[in-house]
Order: sequence, then structure tokens, then C-alpha cells
Amino acid sequence: SEADFVFIPEWPPEQDWPNKLCKKLIQERLMGQRLNIIIVAEGALDRNGEPITAEKIHKVVVEKLQQDTRITVLGHVQRGGNPSAFDRVLGCRMGAEAVMALMEAKPDTEACVVTLNGNQAVRLPLMECVRRTKGVAKAMADKNWNLAVQLRGKGFARNLETYKMLTRLK
Repeated sequence: SEADFVFIPEWPPEQDWPNKLCKKLIQERLMGQRLNIIIVAEGALDRNGEPITAEKIHKVVVEKLQQDTRITVLGHVQRGGNPSAFDRVLGCRMGAEAVMALMEAKPDTEACVVTLNGNQAVRLPLMECVRRTKGVAKAMADKNWNLAVQLRGKGFARNLETYKMLTRLK
């Protein structure tokens, strides 16, 4: 993404995040950038477990930098767009995999979830997915951020590392 700063639950910022955020936004403006994009995931927290909300970020940017700031909830914007060719093909492939799973199922077949691994539709055991999701929540509650990222999967960890490298926030 073109985001200048990202707040996600699995990688909470340090307590001084408002200063780091402002420093990053100033740095980008000095390099000629006219607009800044800040992404705030639902459930974002700081390292002490304090919620970070779009409203809180808005207040920091307006008060410290006197920049015009707007909040957009992307969920509503994203759901209103037209599907791309990839979206259509992905839906067909995952739907076909789900139908194949149903047709191959026996009475003792374990429940599964159809998901995307790389570019392949694959089946994963439902209870394994539930355990992994609970493991992420526990790691976050224990403030074990590295484990939370690891449990989210290789793609998530790789994307986070790429973001940190590209934004020089590492």
C-alpha cells in the first residue's frame, strides 16, 4: 500500500507512537508528499494495551501538526466497488474447491475451511484454524508480538517486514 503509517493489533507501536507518527508525516511532507495515508486496523493497540483509534490519531495529527485530516472507514468503500477479474476467478476457484470437498466428504471427514495458499485454493482443518486464531489472540494478550505475527502466517509476516523496510520504521 501507499500508507505512511499502519496500526495493526499484531504489531503495536511503542508508547511514543504519536511523536513517531508526526515525525514520519513531517518527513514525508518534506520529501514533497502532499497527502498522507494512515491505516488503522480494527483492534489496534499500543504496547500497553491502550486502544488506538482513528479518532485518536486524528486528534494527534490536528493538534501537533495542524494538518487537515479526514477519517474514511474503508470497509464501506471497499464493499461498494466492482469485483476485478482476479476476484471473480478466485470466487469460482474457491467455490469449486468447496464443492469438491463436499462431494469427497464421508461421514467421518473432518470439517474444513477453503482458503488461499499462495495462488492455490486449499483445504485446512477447521479446528486447526480455530486453534491458530485463538493462539494469535493469546500471544497478543501475552504481549508476545513476534509469536502473534508468526501465527498469522508466512505471508502476513513477509508483508509486515516489507512494510517496515519500505517505510524505514524497523
